[in-house]
Amino acid sequence: MEVKELEEKPAAQLATDLSVPAGGIKMVAPGETQRFPAFLPMQHPYEREKFFVRECYPIYYDLIMDKLYTKDKRCVVITGAPGTGKSLFYAYFFERFRQEEERQNFTIVTAAFASESKLTKVVAFKGKQNEPIGTSEWPLSSEFNESIWQVDGANTIRLYDGPPFVETPYPLKMVCFTSPKENWLYRFVKDTTVRMLCMPVWTPDELWRAATRLGYNSLSPPLTRAMIDDRFTNFGGVSRECLELTEEVVQTRLELFEAVIKEMSPEVATIMLKGDSAYNGRPRLCHLVPVRDDPWHFEVQIASEGISLKLLEKISTAEFEDRSKLIRCLRGISEEAASRGYLFELKVHELLVRGISIDTILLRDGRGDQQPIRQITFHCEKSNDFNFFEPKTLSKATLSSGPYHIPGVSNFESVDSFYYPYRGGGLFSFKRTRLLLFQMTVASRQPSERERYRGCA
Repeated sequence: MEVKELEEKPAAQLATDLSVPAGGIKMVAPGETQRFPAFLPMQHPYEREKFFVRECYPIYYDLIMDKLYTKDKRCVVITGAPGTGKSLFYAYFFERFRQEEERQNFTIVTAAFASESKLTKVVAFKGKQNEPIGTSEWPLSSEFNESIWQVDGANTIRLYDGPPFVETPYPLKMVCFTSPKENWLYRFVKDTTVRMLCMPVWTPDELWRAATRLGYNSLSPPLTRAMIDDRFTNFGGVSRECLELTEEVVQTRLELFEAVIKEMSPEVATIMLKGDSAYNGRPRLCHLVPVRDDPWHFEVQIASEGISLKLLEKISTAEFEDRSKLIRCLRGISEEAASRGYLFELKVHELLVRGISIDTILLRDGRGDQQPIRQITFHCEKSNDFNFFEPKTLSKATLSSGPYHIPGVSNFESVDSFYYPYRGGGLFSFKRTRLLLFQMTVASRQPSERERYRGCA
C-alpha cells in the first residue's frame, strides 16, 4: 500500500530538540522514560507508571504537526507492526501537544476503539489541565454527545487509539494510532487529506536500552540482553514479545507461531502475510516497515530470521506443487523490501539447495585500488533436501547429510549456513574438500569481519 505526495521533506529535517519545546515546558528526552497519563483512554490498558520514549517519537511528532497545521491535512494515521509502540506514541503525542502554550485553548478529544472499531471510551481535555472536561463510555450520554462529541472547531483535535468507525470531516483534525487493518486503511488510499505514517520496528540496542531504563534488568528474575537478542531472532523488532516479563507468555507466543506455520497452506499464507482481519489473534508472519528515510511510505518484510527459517522448513517439507505455491506467495512481497529483508535469505537458501556455481572476485586490500586480483568459481552440488542442524550440537554426523546445511534458529554469530561435500568412508579431509561458510547480510545488520569468521571456523 502506498500513498505518494510531492515535495516531502526528509524526516531528519523535521526533528527538533525536545529539551525545551515550543511551549517552554521541559520534555523527556528520547531514550528516557516518561510518566504515563493514567487517565488517557487506551485500546489495550497500560499498567505501568512510565513508558519508554523512542528516538522516533519527537521526529514523528513534528512530521504529524507539519502535515496537520502546515500542509493542512485533516488526518494522519500512525500504523505499523503490532508491538512497535504506536499506542505509547499516542500517549507521548497527547502529553506534548497539550503542554504547548499555543494549544491551551484547544479541546483534545481522546477515544479508544476496540479492534472491530467499537468505541469503548471518550475523554476530553482542555489544554494541559489534568481534570477532564468530559468523559463517557459507549453508548455516549446525550449531554456528552451534544456538548463535546458533536462540537467541532479550529481549536479541536481528536486523538484515537484503535481504528474508529467515524471519520472526521475536513478541515477538522484527527490523529489515529492503529495496527494495520487492510479494510479500514484502504478507505483512505484515494483521500488526499489523509496521510499514513509507518512506525519503525525496534532494534536490539533500542530494546535493551528500554529494558534498562524501565528497570527490567533489575527485576527478579531479570530480563537480560541475551534474552532480548534471542527473542529478536524469533519475533523481530517488536517490544510486545521482546520486553515481555513472563517467559511463559513468550513461549506460548512462539508455539503459536510454529503451529500457524506448520498448518499453513498457500491460501492461508496469503492471508497471514497480510494480517487479514479474519485471523485476528493469530501472529503475523510479516511486518509493515517504513521505507528507509521515508516513513510516509512502507513495505512488507518477513518479521524475523526465525520466521524465515521456519517458513523455509515448511517449504522443505511441503509437496512439490504446494511448495511452488508457497514460494510464489512469499515472492509477492516487494522485491525491493525482500532484498533487504529475511526473504532474501530464504531465496538464497533455496538456490544453494538446488546446486549452483558461485563466481567470487578478490579485490585488492584497502580503499584505493579496487581492481580484481583473483577470481575463483565454487561449484555447489545439489542437496537431496533442506538439511537443518542445531548449532549447539554440531557434530561429524551432521556432515553425512547435505552437502548444504542450514542452522536452526540461533544467535550463531556470523555463519548463516555452510557447504561441505561429504564423500563417505568416515574421512573428513579439509585439505581435499573446501568448507564454504555463508553469511547473508541484511542491510547493515552484520558487517563482514574476518576475525569473527575465523572464530566460527
